[in-house]
Amino acid sequence: MSLKNADQVGQVSAKNKNRAILWARYIVDSSDWLLLSVRQTESDLDDRQKQNLVSIAILAPSGKVMLQALIRAAEFSAREAIEGHGIDYSVLLEARACADVFREVEALIEKKQVLTWDIDATQKVLDAAAREHKCQSVRLAGTSVGLEFARFNGRVSRTSRLEVESQLPFEARSALAECQAMHTLIKEMAGTPQILDALGASPSGWTAEFYRPK
Repeated sequence: MSLKNADQVGQVSAKNKNRAILWARYIVDSSDWLLLSVRQTESDLDDRQKQNLVSIAILAPSGKVMLQALIRAAEFSAREAIEGHGIDYSVLLEARACADVFREVEALIEKKQVLTWDIDATQKVLDAAAREHKCQSVRLAGTSVGLEFARFNGRVSRTSRLEVESQLPFEARSALAECQAMHTLIKEMAGTPQILDALGASPSGWTAEFYRPK
C-alpha cells in the first residue's frame, strides 16, 4: 500500500492525521531516538522441544546501522536462520549470547526514545528471549510507529480506539529491513501536507501547514 492512497483506508480524521504528521516532523528534526526491530521464528530443538530464534536490529536517525545481531540458540540450521531472518551469513557467524546482545542494546538506547512498530509486542519478544536464555531483559521506553501510522490512516477499532496497524506498508524480510522501512515511512509521513481543517488546527488556528522537515 502506498501513502498516496492511505486516505482511502477507513475514515481519516483531520485531527488524528495532522497529529501524526506533526509527530513525524518532530521525529525527523530531532536526533534523540533510535529505530529498533526484533524478528522471532520458532525452531525445533528436538521432537519434544522448540526454541525461539531472535534477531535484533537498531538504526540511527541518519539511517546508519547501529546493530544487527542474531541471538545464539542451542541448535538451528544456517538455512532457517538466513531465510527466516533475512540476515547475511556474516551476522549468522557472529551470533552472540543473549546477555551480550542485550547489554549492547541497552548501551545504544540509553537516554534515547525507542521507536518500534509495536512497542508492546517487541517488549514481549525481548522478555521471552530473556526467560529462555536466563538473562535480564531490556526495558523499552518509546513509541509505536504502527500506532502513529494508524492515526495517520484514520484506522479505528470497533471500540473507536486507535490500534497499531498489523503490518508495515512496505515489505520487510528482516529486522534491519523493518527498521529501514519505518525510517522511510516516518519521512514520508513528515512530508505529507496537513489537512486544512478546523479540526486539525491548534487553539490559535496554527496547523503548521507551511512547515517542512529539515
